[in-house]
Amino acid sequence: MRPVSAKHVAITPAKDEAANLPRLAQSLAEQTAPLEAWIVVDNGSTDDTVAVVEALAREHPWIRLVQLAGEGQSARGRMSVRAFNAGYELLEQPLDFVSNIDADVSLPPTYFEQLLGRFDADPKVGIAAGLCYEEDDGSWLPVRVTAPFLRGALFTCRRACFEQVGPFEERVGWDSVACETHR
Repeated sequence: MRPVSAKHVAITPAKDEAANLPRLAQSLAEQTAPLEAWIVVDNGSTDDTVAVVEALAREHPWIRLVQLAGEGQSARGRMSVRAFNAGYELLEQPLDFVSNIDADVSLPPTYFEQLLGRFDADPKVGIAAGLCYEEDDGSWLPVRVTAPFLRGALFTCRRACFEQVGPFEERVGWDSVACETHR
């Protein structure tokens, strides 16, 4: 598959993800269709998340850190959406695609090449994602999601689509709301 030329940014909401971010950074660095930027939005971590991201940014100039004041207890999903929207608001350059990637995700090297190829092949595709796998008793099994929905842990939006459905609502099920809105 040929690499797709696109301005592509990923945003990762992170709270207490110091252990996961180096693995995700490595998988992003190995992408055959590299990102223009990866914005990690710290949401009030109490571990070494900020220090880890700062170290990664010294190694990879395409990594950016944004810090938000943490909140006490909040509704499930709210903090992640708030962090994603804050990262998106800071984008100054024109871009073609924006991805949401949870900090505990790892990607194969051709993930974005294949995903962007899907967008390239069909201009009507607005939101897309690959399969997520989770370990179950020593085996990695795909997590099924009922169509037309996708998992909030990992998805990519065409900019024009995000402008129609975003900013995302700060609520449980925000990823499903985005898919339904786009249909």
